[in-house]
Amino acid sequence: MLLKDGTRLDVYDFPEGSRIPAVVLIHGDGQNHTALMPLIKYFLGKGHPVLSYDRPGHGLSEPYKDKHYSYARFAETEKEIVDYYKIGKPLLVGNSSGGIIALQYAAKYDVRGVVCINACDETPVKGDPQMEGIIENYLAGSEKSFVKQELFDYSRKGLSEEERSLAALKHTHPEAIRGNVKVFREFNLCKELPKIKSPVLLLFGDKDPFISKESMQRMKDKIRKSKIIVFEGYGHNIVLDEPVKVISAIEENYSFLVHE
Repeated sequence: MLLKDGTRLDVYDFPEGSRIPAVVLIHGDGQNHTALMPLIKYFLGKGHPVLSYDRPGHGLSEPYKDKHYSYARFAETEKEIVDYYKIGKPLLVGNSSGGIIALQYAAKYDVRGVVCINACDETPVKGDPQMEGIIENYLAGSEKSFVKQELFDYSRKGLSEEERSLAALKHTHPEAIRGNVKVFREFNLCKELPKIKSPVLLLFGDKDPFISKESMQRMKDKIRKSKIIVFEGYGHNIVLDEPVKVISAIEENYSFLVHE
């Protein structure tokens, strides 16, 4: 589809299901929709219409034409997609920065529920030299390693963390990486979270370097209808490393999310 600014977005629509609500999945930075393929298959198996997409500059989607990046903008892109496909009140599933986008959207628009996987409420970068170093290396690696945008399959079994990271640098447009990093360095959702009225399932790995235990608890406290599950011994990419555990957690809280 074409966004209002003329950016071409690759959308993957599976409308066959009839079970309400429709499910929209949002991947993280440096990925594409394939990173959430096990969850796409899970919700299709439950009978839901499912939609996912490659975020601007990721997979086969163009970077934003106007080069403006912010989480508010990402949420408005989400709204354009929801309206275009006449979805109504979706169940949003977001991984990493995709989870931040889902929360930003749910703070402004009606949703049925949110599954938020390894997302934080404010930037962990400011004032942390180690985190700044990780970000700077990521930016430098993108400029040096980019080959072309490509639909790399992040859900492929047996991929190492290093292989995934290299694929992200080679196949995500550097402009998108620069924009994503800029907004990640600055964002703060703390004032937005209390506005969320829908149920939110918060899933975290306790070894995630980007999310402190304090951040996890703040999110739980600020979102009125929320549940939190912490996976011990797992880091930031649990949705790729152990999708079965993530699916089991969603299945256990399915009625909570869809109001059955």
